[in-house]
Amino acid sequence: MGHYRLELTARLGDVTMSRNLSLTVLADDVLPGGEGVLETRKRVALSYIAEHGVPRTGRLLAMLHVGDSGPLAQELLISTLQRISARQDCSDFSMVPLLWIWHDFHGEHFPAVLWKRVRSAIVGYRYWYDELGNDVMWYWSENHALCFHTAQYLAGQMFPDDLFTASGRRGREQQAIATQRLHAWFDAVEQQGSLSGIRPRITRWITLACLRSINWPTTPRCASARAI
Repeated sequence: MGHYRLELTARLGDVTMSRNLSLTVLADDVLPGGEGVLETRKRVALSYIAEHGVPRTGRLLAMLHVGDSGPLAQELLISTLQRISARQDCSDFSMVPLLWIWHDFHGEHFPAVLWKRVRSAIVGYRYWYDELGNDVMWYWSENHALCFHTAQYLAGQMFPDDLFTASGRRGREQQAIATQRLHAWFDAVEQQGSLSGIRPRITRWITLACLRSINWPTTPRCASARAI
């Protein structure tokens, strides 16, 4: 049982092609059912992710929730900030759990200077392609759009008076714009269905943003997120 990274390489003459694939092996044991088991399973899953998860921001969130804020946690936070500040493709997948971390833990576990970097990364991020920037982030697919809109809403809610440098807007303006975008996203999914069902790999990112919406009841269309 565990998470593994497979490195596949094919060679033909002078040409070499490589590909990395992620593989998760689950235990064959059937967990017992019954009253109270769901909460137990949640705790077991959280502990497992904290110990064995992919070394990304989601694992950092799990680690902090089980009380693990050691050197690896700080290393994961720094790498998260590097991805977000560089506006790497898929950095929106890191921004959603980073906002979750700020909400639950800011001021704890890490030095004040590191929390200052977190705040700077949040207000300096480019939350949509109408904001200033030149990067390789992908905005247009269903999963990315939901993550960007969710992140924009939550960041604006957390820092209503801060100036978001990429957009030139205050946080409350970001929140208002994100509210409209979230309504449009959920309207489209409710009317036309979700494409993630035919692309299982992206389902986890749809789930991530929906879970953030469910756990933050002020987020627009919380009920729609539950339905998805």
